[in-house]
Amino acid sequence: MITAKFTKENAAKLIGTRCAMKSNPRSFLGYKRIIDTEEYAVFEHPVKAASVVAAYGDIVVKRRGNTLFYIPNVRTPFLNYRIELCDRNFPGLIKDSNFMQCLLLPYMRVVKRDAYVKDVRLCVFTDKGQIYHNKPARNKTCEGFSKSGDSIKFEESVVWDLPGRKHPTPHNNVSECECYYPGLPNHCYSYTPCANSDSCYHDTYGNGGFEKSKEVSVGGEVQLCSRFYRYSQTLQSNAFRFIGTGTRNDKMNLIGTYCSNVEEGVRVCVFASSDGGRQWYCKYEFSDTGEYEFQQGHSNAWGTNFGNRIKIENDVDCTESNITICKRTVILPETVDGTVKTRFKWNESGMVSKLQKGDTVKVITQTPHGLTTGNIIALCSKKIKPHAIDWMLADGVDEDGNRNGFQFKIKVVDDYCFELYELVSSAKPTLPCRHIHHINTLKDGWIIGTGEIYPNGWLLYLQQKKADTYAIVDASEELTIRRINTEIDSVQRTMGAILNDSSAGDLIYASDHDTLERNAVNDSSFSGISRSSIGVFVGKLDAIDNRNHFECVYDAIEPCYYFQKLDDMLVFTGQRGELAICFDTDYKKWHHENLGCTVMYYYGCCHQYQIFNDYILLRK
Repeated sequence: MITAKFTKENAAKLIGTRCAMKSNPRSFLGYKRIIDTEEYAVFEHPVKAASVVAAYGDIVVKRRGNTLFYIPNVRTPFLNYRIELCDRNFPGLIKDSNFMQCLLLPYMRVVKRDAYVKDVRLCVFTDKGQIYHNKPARNKTCEGFSKSGDSIKFEESVVWDLPGRKHPTPHNNVSECECYYPGLPNHCYSYTPCANSDSCYHDTYGNGGFEKSKEVSVGGEVQLCSRFYRYSQTLQSNAFRFIGTGTRNDKMNLIGTYCSNVEEGVRVCVFASSDGGRQWYCKYEFSDTGEYEFQQGHSNAWGTNFGNRIKIENDVDCTESNITICKRTVILPETVDGTVKTRFKWNESGMVSKLQKGDTVKVITQTPHGLTTGNIIALCSKKIKPHAIDWMLADGVDEDGNRNGFQFKIKVVDDYCFELYELVSSAKPTLPCRHIHHINTLKDGWIIGTGEIYPNGWLLYLQQKKADTYAIVDASEELTIRRINTEIDSVQRTMGAILNDSSAGDLIYASDHDTLERNAVNDSSFSGISRSSIGVFVGKLDAIDNRNHFECVYDAIEPCYYFQKLDDMLVFTGQRGELAICFDTDYKKWHHENLGCTVMYYYGCCHQYQIFNDYILLRK
């Protein structure tokens, strides 16, 4: 929005609207053209130069280290704002934070009752798990009109957890949105941004800030959302780290967690925002199987995706307390009904003899426990519980989880001893996965793909039909989420998937897994041989549970890292720099290039320019 006051931003927009974009430049935003064809061109990022990290429409954001350069109009890049990552520019910033990722998100800003204007916000994600947005809200009942200079004024965004999930507190007198969980690091109990009920809260912009919890409507009932719980402040535990995004949406935008989730735990979630990233809502959280039959890399560290250590003040004798160890197993969906809910099965693994204090609690068992590192358990007691540990003990378990108490991850010490660690993933029966590979935007929603292979490789469809300008969309509302695949032989471990709205019902996907079983080649000389599972495949949606019914339309030489439809292009990138582009509606003709490094992150679109890490793709 252009304000009446003459600013650098207004000057950039005024001059920019009088300048034309070059149709075939030799360089763009400092990136140099390295490939030039009739239909597209590729530009490469010069070494040590500032890199583009976000783009939407005319707005571009560049980065050098912990400095951002906000460019209001790409046609006048010499008019820009320099933004340093510091507490002065980002109030409440955690010490030693670094820039992680940025997003420019379009949204409909509520300037007054029943009045909206189209606007774009910059969201800044830090490696400590904080999110900031520019153009702060200026009113308590709506966002209000932006003021001069608001493009470079930042306020911390809030993230709301799933309804019913509670935030830990070290105090026994808990509120409705909190649960008693002693012994965690101090940062686990803090709220960022600061709750407006806190004595240190200052209402800088007059929007009233955020409370510790918020009421939302689920199935026609009012439920409470607490603040999103962040158990750690490391990069690999950051639930807001993401890849595989595509076209931005004026109505609502989604991101999904992508971290290693092997040597450190991470909450793997889908987040949605309808106000340009000022408020984010956790819409779905995945679980952890606790069993790791498929292991790739990471030096046998699978199963050690722990949360915090569990602390007790003294050893506890449990011989008279009848504490049972219950091991959790996830029972996966077996029917093609679209449900994203699973159920738990529990097996007893012996009785507890003693809990020993230490760096983390050690459980001593009366008999061999038979557990393996990474298993998920609950400690159940139906008798009088020892007071020192009553907070961690469940009254019982069923297919929906534990009643009171908590679930834990374990690390085996020997046949009679294992250590307890905080369970980071969902304690409710949801689909399991390691991380989220992609979120592809459709005309009426999104397709989400997870890794790794079955039972962790799922395709979900989230629907959002309201595209009309005057149709109100709120990310706090309940979303329709459907599971698309079911079987072990289904399409899985996708890095991108596109579902066409046509009578043919074509599903197009690309995978990063090269050894998924396929039918043997129908030729005697190839007896017993099947082809690799990498490439781009096309088939019918109703055949999704048998990937052998899908035809390979692009023979990739590398596993996929990114696959999206951008404008009228299908864009495929490989693990080591392979680039493939298709303009053909029959998916038969592909243009192939080899770039110098991996293209994995998509930063947005600036007119005809699609921005990636290290490269820019121009559609002519």
